Amino acid sequence: MSTAPAASVAPRRGPPPPVSWRSWPLEEGGLSAWMLSAVAVSMIVAVGLTTGSVEWALIACGVLAASAWRFFVPTHYELNAQGVLQEVFGRQRRIAWRAFESAEPCCEGVYLRFAGASFGLSRGMYIPWGSHRAEVVACVDYYLTQGRQPDRVYGFEIGR
Repeated sequence: MSTAPAASVAPRRGPPPPVSWRSWPLEEGGLSAWMLSAVAVSMIVAVGLTTGSVEWALIACGVLAASAWRFFVPTHYELNAQGVLQEVFGRQRRIAWRAFESAEPCCEGVYLRFAGASFGLSRGMYIPWGSHRAEVVACVDYYLTQGRQPDRVYGFEIGR
């Protein structure tokens, strides 16, 4: 009597360890970050000189600061079983994994799209991974695929 070889079942992997880090584009960006800062200051000076008004220069400064404030402020991230924790100015925001529908790997981070978001990329959260690329990818891949239907899995490869 012959027996068929038993199919090997891949062991279910456990959850990845939590990962936490600080992201500060001004500090991590090197020369390009400082060049961008110099361009912003140059634009503010140009507005002041062109208009001859300190008020307009201050308005330009306010507009630039409001649109690029995350560039100048350190942000702390933590990914764990509860979700994504983001801390800025001592204020914490935790978003559960079930709030995200998909993940899109980007050049220097991952974009997490909120579930039910309309207008494509307009609602989501970008998480720069800095030197923690493998750990962030492992957490996002693991927690976004938990309980998903096979056609709703949004994992991605770590290798580049």
